Amino acid sequence: MKRVTDLDDFSLTQVWRPYQSKWGYDERLNKPPHGLDKTALLLQQDSEWSRLVLDRIKAIGFSFPTYVNHPLVDLVRKTNKP
Repeated sequence: MKRVTDLDDFSLTQVWRPYQSKWGYDERLNKPPHGLDKTALLLQQDSEWSRLVLDRIKAIGFSFPTYVNHPLVDLVRKTNKP
């Protein structure tokens, strides 16, 4: 499992960049197009993009220290459960 402590970097590199073209971003993103709260809300919606992102996150496997708390972390933790 990959350990994550920087949620902003995780949002950019693991959520937004891999499927950025699905949102119409052709240039490489240097920062997430949405904040962490909006990102978590978008991932909770059932869409092709959210399924792709969450399936990828589950396949890679990520863990977070207990002190990192955010709805995005809760969603990833739930996704990683068998």
